[in-house]
Amino acid sequence: MKYVKIILAVVVFLVMSIWTTILYRDAIILWWIVPSVTLAVGAATGLHMWRPWRFITGSDNMWLNLACHAVFTAAFLSFIFFGVNNMLADRSKLHTEKAVVTAHYKQEHDRTRRVRRGRYIPTGEKYYTYSLEIMLRNGEAKTISVPLSRYNNVRNGDSVSVPVCKGLLGVTVLQVDSIKYPAKKKKARRRIPMRRMTN
Repeated sequence: MKYVKIILAVVVFLVMSIWTTILYRDAIILWWIVPSVTLAVGAATGLHMWRPWRFITGSDNMWLNLACHAVFTAAFLSFIFFGVNNMLADRSKLHTEKAVVTAHYKQEHDRTRRVRRGRYIPTGEKYYTYSLEIMLRNGEAKTISVPLSRYNNVRNGDSVSVPVCKGLLGVTVLQVDSIKYPAKKKKARRRIPMRRMTN
């Protein structure tokens, strides 16, 4: 029964974390602000609310239960923040703004493979992820993930059309999947001069 409660708590935590990540993708705010605030709230309230966690962890260790409370509370409050801000945004004021591409980012990652439950080892293979940084007219910037083809086609200084609106809690919300990028640039075909044949 103890492990069932722990597994259930972990599943709820993962679901909230995944949804928070998805919602953050459309919000323009520095990634560390919301987790820092919510983690601080979790740690502060955990000083008085760590005891109920003994029912889940099966341990009387104060620091273990306080840590569980702080992390779970941070995930819950972050999910609530982005959910309320994004889902309750005033869509009637959704409009399109021109944003400028200001930077390109290419990140290298190591591929891994599973050798047994909970253990992964690197395969030695590399793969890359690509992203662009765009800046709105008011100076707000957002880094968005893009495929390699988009990464290669867009240049710094290009303009993109971004649907945006203000979230309920004041954080700007954009629709990443609806961003319109400049048309693919076609390379000019080089003309080869014709030579006159002589007898």
